[in-house]
Amino acid sequence: MENKLENKNNSLSLGFHKIIVSLDYPEINKEVYQQALAIAKNNQSELMLCHCLHENLSHNTDLLMPSVVGSGMYASEVWDVEQEMLENNKKKINEWLESLQTEAHQAQVRCEFVCLTGNIAVEICELAQEWKADLIVTGRRGLKGLGEALLGSVSNYVVHNAPCAVLVIQHSTKN
Repeated sequence: MENKLENKNNSLSLGFHKIIVSLDYPEINKEVYQQALAIAKNNQSELMLCHCLHENLSHNTDLLMPSVVGSGMYASEVWDVEQEMLENNKKKINEWLESLQTEAHQAQVRCEFVCLTGNIAVEICELAQEWKADLIVTGRRGLKGLGEALLGSVSNYVVHNAPCAVLVIQHSTKN
């Protein structure tokens, strides 16, 4: 019987099979990605690279209703601009995620990616539930006090609401 605590390289194997990596763009988060890639390689796991575009007006259709905005034409123009921006951002993000996927494949790690739209923390937890992830790897910017209260903490929400283990990696600080 194989010893689950060691793999062929005598390094720690935690039994993670499906790992979600939550990445920010354009902050490349190399440390988050590299840690997740190393864990996946050591455990012969599959990676799901995930980026989530922030919610914007196009997700709040009530705000775009003619009765609220005042003119159906204005609402339509706002909607069109929002959709165009969203599509352009998705294209850029998908190209970036595809390049990371290629890097993972070169390291002989199975990998796929997804670009979601919505509340980042909620979307990550829902993806983990649907994909049956064993681990979520995410970064932490280190916001404290008012900054964290105003901007929220994705990592804090994920730690408290994820259906699986969570590894939070503190982002490097530039001195």
